[in-house]
Amino acid sequence: MGNGIRSLVFKFANELREASRQRIGQMKSDGEKFCLTFDEWTSLRRKRYMNLMLALNGSNLMNLGLVALHGSMTSKRILETVEQRLGEFDVTLQNDNTVDF
Repeated sequence: MGNGIRSLVFKFANELREASRQRIGQMKSDGEKFCLTFDEWTSLRRKRYMNLMLALNGSNLMNLGLVALHGSMTSKRILETVEQRLGEFDVTLQNDNTVDF
């Protein structure tokens, strides 16, 4: 029974991710730009995560989820991690990183 619930949760998460990807794609095609923020968080069990958020239209936030971090996180590894997660939503730092305030 646990696998049934787990598969439902994963299916729902994938549906939400796809809806976010489509929303971002529509905004990109409309010429919108995004502002990225991210923050590292450590749990009580000393597990580390990075949370990524996109600011849309200057104020609406879209959470791109938590990424588990392992080992030492140099600036190069942080950049790779951010780019990988953004890639899951078809966003790049090179083309989509400017917001006019």
